[in-house]
Amino acid sequence: MTEEIAKRPEKEPKAIAMGAAGLALTSLDDAYRFAKFVVASRLAPQGDTAEAVLIKLQAGAELGFPPMRALSALVVVNGRLSIMGEAALALCRASGKFRSIVVSCVGAGEDRAGSVTFVRADTGETDTVLFPAADAKKAGLLTKDTYKSYLDDMLIWKAVSRFAKRYASDVLMGLDAAEVVPDYRPTVTPTQERQALPPADENEDPIFDTEEPNVHA
Repeated sequence: MTEEIAKRPEKEPKAIAMGAAGLALTSLDDAYRFAKFVVASRLAPQGDTAEAVLIKLQAGAELGFPPMRALSALVVVNGRLSIMGEAALALCRASGKFRSIVVSCVGAGEDRAGSVTFVRADTGETDTVLFPAADAKKAGLLTKDTYKSYLDDMLIWKAVSRFAKRYASDVLMGLDAAEVVPDYRPTVTPTQERQALPPADENEDPIFDTEEPNVHA
């Protein structure tokens, strides 16, 4: 009997449905299998596991992103799930909650500032949110290479992050712009994060088998 069981072919996993918009991830198993494909394809950032990709897919779904857009829009920076600045702006503009959002840089020298001027469609509220170079200098940010090389960009993303926290938290669910998250606390490497995790449970759900395909063979 044992030999007969051993000779039986392994049950193939249920096929993931494919529609006009691509793969239809309708179950946790579907999403996890897709996440493993992403890691095996090397499209995931270095150090990302299938579990990390799965969490991004879930967060992206809550924001209204399809899977591939979630993978490009969401990143983990210093242990924090963050959203790329352009994706944050796109969400706000597509939400229908704002009549207009104008992003620019204004002023010069220490008066140079990232600026976000908006009008909310639902409340009529309007304001201009600034993040000036003087604030960046006070926080010790102007010594960073990214601020030296891309001052206007960094001031803009700081302003976008400030705008989002104050006026678009209902759209972005508290996510920060990925470009500015490194300013918040010392960098934690993926290796350090993994070392801080508790040991894996040997009795964990088999769907989360952490054995990844050998993509380097």
